[in-house]
Amino acid sequence: MKTFLAGILILSQSAFASFYEVECDYKKDQLEVEVLIEDFPRGSYFKQAEFSIIKDGKENVYRDSVNARAVRGFNEIVYSGSNMRLEINTWPDNTPRWGRSYRARFSSIKLENNRKTINLECRFPNSRF
Repeated sequence: MKTFLAGILILSQSAFASFYEVECDYKKDQLEVEVLIEDFPRGSYFKQAEFSIIKDGKENVYRDSVNARAVRGFNEIVYSGSNMRLEINTWPDNTPRWGRSYRARFSSIKLENNRKTINLECRFPNSRF
């Protein structure tokens, strides 16, 4: 019986695992931005990113290859690619923790109206406790 319950617990944890390493969003006025960075391959510095910009009901989706870099002294993780840059401040944590939201700065030339940078809220759904 204990083995059965342990198996159920392990399967339920993996069932809720997210495909993304980072999920960020922004909603204000007529602008919505969502940034998703894939968690595959795990441990790699090179990731696939997808960000969507919804303005006045029109959605544009962009994909980019990004390089992940941790700035240890400043508790910051930076994802940069040709069309975007995402800087996530993980303070007060040294590494991202599950269940926490972090402030981030997203910049892209794809943002309109001379707005090159916006502040997002990000989560790391696959982080450990």
